[in-house]
Amino acid sequence: MKSLTKAAMYVSIMIILSKFLGFLREVLLAYQFGTSKIVDAYTIAINFPNLLFAIFAGGVSQAYIPIITRIKVKDRNDIFNNTSTILTSIALAVSILCFCFSKELSYILSPGFDEVTLSLSSSYVKIVVWIFPFMIFFDLLCAHEYTYEKFIIPSFLNYIVCNMIIIFSILIATENNSEIILIGYVSATVIDMIVLLVITTRNKDIEYRFAFNITNKSFLSLIKMAIPLGISLMLNELNTVVDRMFASSFGEGITSALSYSNKIQVLFLTLTTTVFLSVCFPRVNDSFANGDKKVAQYYLKKAVSISILFSIPFMLLLFFFPYEITRVIFERGEFNTSSTDITASCLRFYALGIPAYSLVTVETRTLVANLKQKAVLTSTSLSVGLNLALNFVFARTIGFSGLPLATSLTGWVSFIILYMMVRKIDVHIFDKDSFFDLVKTIVSSIVLLVANAKLNNYLAIRVAPSFAFIISVCISCVLFVVTSILIKDRTFNWIVSRIINTHRR
Repeated sequence: MKSLTKAAMYVSIMIILSKFLGFLREVLLAYQFGTSKIVDAYTIAINFPNLLFAIFAGGVSQAYIPIITRIKVKDRNDIFNNTSTILTSIALAVSILCFCFSKELSYILSPGFDEVTLSLSSSYVKIVVWIFPFMIFFDLLCAHEYTYEKFIIPSFLNYIVCNMIIIFSILIATENNSEIILIGYVSATVIDMIVLLVITTRNKDIEYRFAFNITNKSFLSLIKMAIPLGISLMLNELNTVVDRMFASSFGEGITSALSYSNKIQVLFLTLTTTVFLSVCFPRVNDSFANGDKKVAQYYLKKAVSISILFSIPFMLLLFFFPYEITRVIFERGEFNTSSTDITASCLRFYALGIPAYSLVTVETRTLVANLKQKAVLTSTSLSVGLNLALNFVFARTIGFSGLPLATSLTGWVSFIILYMMVRKIDVHIFDKDSFFDLVKTIVSSIVLLVANAKLNNYLAIRVAPSFAFIISVCISCVLFVVTSILIKDRTFNWIVSRIINTHRR
């Protein structure tokens, strides 16, 4: 546990830095291009490889660690070589096809765009599709390293180096050469993959050689588990694509505003359980594989507690102060008050789903670690169907802000469905302590919310509004910490003790 805590701290620091860089990236993009046709087309283009990844490799990525922890160490290099070669070859062929049919794909992905935006989207897709083979190879390299609990170098490349390259490309891009952003986006993954391959080869973690054996037993086991997980991820990505298809019908700027607000929501979602689960997931898999359910449940319960501790205050801040948060982050340059209004209205509804999706992450990882991939597929299918129905209803009744509302409501339904599935396999990740954690977190969060509202109102008439909000949030967070200590929040004290013990060592 000590080594995991230290790894979690290092990875947490890098993720926080990466989110800062990611925000800087979005701020620069907003400053340069605002909510414009360029950003609308860019948003569609850069999300297309994610859809391809979900269709062709997402399931393998999720199944890799559970499968590889169940085979002999001496055979692990062979399964990496075979899997990476087969998937990269498929990805290259898919990239060529997508390049040839970029215009048709752009129209399918964004039918509401006008001719100018559609043409931009098509040219961007032609560039960004070449990231796909490198994305797959890099992801498998990271998963292989995570199996041995080596998180630092892959995380540094993925979170820090990648963002810095993309930021540089945004800085040198203009309206006349906006395709530079897409070139930077592709280059970042290519460079990360090459560097990680060199490092893993030198450390003898990987000895890559060409291998193409579709009938390999381990590969077939991996594919068997990956298919339902892949379909599940594909449905999720298709769900996102449909959201953007709906958004494109509302006119210029809505797609980019939806993307900006989602980036803010994803940042706060990442800071709940993602870090802890990413680090402890290989050990959870080992525990379940060895029949040690008690140890696995310990980690999963901690993930639930961390999720509750952070997601509730994040949700409240984003819901009650979406305009202030959007203004502080984005409103400058080409990103004007109109852009702020659109983005903030989306952010408010996205916020409602943060606790749900944080807990859904824990539940999904629990099922995957128990090789219950079909249960994940069933849950995803139901959720996607519900989200599509809600998109259709809300888009017609309350407009574009209905899209993030549909996403959040779907998250809570998914949480309930997955909770029943986890209980069905006799794994208990919620207990009475989870309820007390929730009550204490709500108390601390209310203190944070009230303090922030009062302080912001007091300071706003004395200093610049954005500066007033930043000060009030900082002071309110301190009060949140003090309140958590005073009411003896179990999870908060556990985190503090782990940080102190790790620092002493």
